[in-house]
Parts: sequence; C-alpha cells; structure tokens
Amino acid sequence: MEKIAVVIPKAFQKLGLHHKFRMEMIFYRWHEIVGAEIACHTRPISMNHGLLFVAVNSSVWCHHLMMMKESLIKKLNHFAQSKVVTDIKYQTGSIQRQENSDKGEIELSLSAKIRSILLTKEEVAQIRQLTDSIETQELRQHVFSLLVKDCKLTKYKKDQHYHPCAKCRTLCPPQDTYCTVCSIEARQMRIGEIYKVLKEAPWLQYRECKNFIECSAFEFRKARQQLILQMIREMEKTVPPPLVESTLVMLLTSTKPEFLNNDLIEKTMSKVRRKKNVFAYRQ
Repeated sequence: MEKIAVVIPKAFQKLGLHHKFRMEMIFYRWHEIVGAEIACHTRPISMNHGLLFVAVNSSVWCHHLMMMKESLIKKLNHFAQSKVVTDIKYQTGSIQRQENSDKGEIELSLSAKIRSILLTKEEVAQIRQLTDSIETQELRQHVFSLLVKDCKLTKYKKDQHYHPCAKCRTLCPPQDTYCTVCSIEARQMRIGEIYKVLKEAPWLQYRECKNFIECSAFEFRKARQQLILQMIREMEKTVPPPLVESTLVMLLTSTKPEFLNNDLIEKTMSKVRRKKNVFAYRQ
C-alpha cells in the first residue's frame, strides 16, 4: 500500500490540483524550507499566481530578505519541484495572526460571503464525478471540499464583476486590466526600457522621460536607482574613465552635458566616494 504522502500528490495530479497542493505545502512547511532564523522573522500570507506575499517583522529583516529574494525563490521551487513561486513581495508588520484586527474581520467577512454562495446541483455533481475515483474516503472528502471552495470563489469573483486578465485570462478585479503577476511583469519591462533610455540620456528627468516611455514616477525612480547602483558597483572594481564619471554625475544631478563642469563633477564624485549607496539628489 502506498504512503499517504505519495497518494495525496497523485490524487491532486489526477484532478489537476497538483500546483495548488504544492502551494499549500510551502505554507505548511515554511519553517523547514527557509530555516529557523528566517522563519522567526517571517510568515507567508498568501500567494497570487506565483507572487508570494510574506509578512516580515522589521524593516531591517525586510531589507535583508530583499537581498536574498532570488535564492529564496530557488529554494522554495526546489522544495515544490516546480516553478510555483515567480516573485516575492515583503510586507513589514506583525507576523502574528491578528484574529480581532480590522483586517481579520474583513477577511472573515469575505470568507463568510464565499461560504454563503450556493452551487447548483450540476456543479456539485461535476465535482463528485471528479472525486469518485479517489478510494480513500477521508482524502476524497478533503479534495471534494477543496474543489467546492474553489468553485464558490470563482462564482464570487464573477458576481463581483471580475474579468479575465488582458494577458493571461486569469480573473482579476474590475478596476484592473491585468492580474497581479502580469502587472508586475509589465512594470519590470517598463523599468528595463527606462533603464536603457537613461543609459543613452542620463540627464533626463521624469517629465522628460515620459515623452519616450509612458511610465509612473515610481518606475522612473526605480530604473534610475538601479542604473546608479550598477555604475557605482562597476566603478568600485576599477578606476573609472572621465566619460563614466560624467555620465554618473548627469544621472545623479539631472545636469545636461552642456552644463557640466569640472567643479560639479569633482564635488559629486567626492560624495559618491564617501557613500556607497547613493540616490538621486532631485527628482
């Protein structure tokens, strides 16, 4: 007889729920996957189409985990034996479950609304047909309950006028064009395009950049900071030529080439040498 640890994944695979099962196991075995030290400061909250939301109990640890994001994603997906997690978003705050908080009450209210949704006889019959092949009664009932919840959630989203994401067709809120994952992917692409533009014209400010790429102020700042930090890291490895120093100064001060002078370059580079993590002086 096969062990329950083998039977359950096989059953979920057969029902097309293997991906969801792997997601649940990441939450259940978080402490084991990330290690005791990280687990003491974090708690996985939810996952939305590959985007994992994690609560972190301090800004210091939040910054530390940002540096570890790629390695954590690899570790989580290695455990799941599948590309379950595509990105992680950290949220600073309490990692304790707040049963009486306003947020908890909102979540409880939402859960109650979803539970109150009634399925048709045809929908229930379809779910039973999917689970009839599972021999173990306890497992069959568990999978049946999971499918019922999933069906009710889908009906709730449709009742709330959720619509298919313009890219991947996943249901998303009526006010959004794209789902969370597709929105993040689109944002990363825009940041990459801004990065390329700033490499060619480092003096551009946000309002000028918008003439080339439709973007938000946040995306512009993000691309600008990435380019600044990348240039500083490269300069730490070797003595930078004058052209590279001039480019960095234009990027930091939004100064056009015709207004650059030796005094401005020397003052700016002195600040860069004193401080490794430098951000733009003005927007």
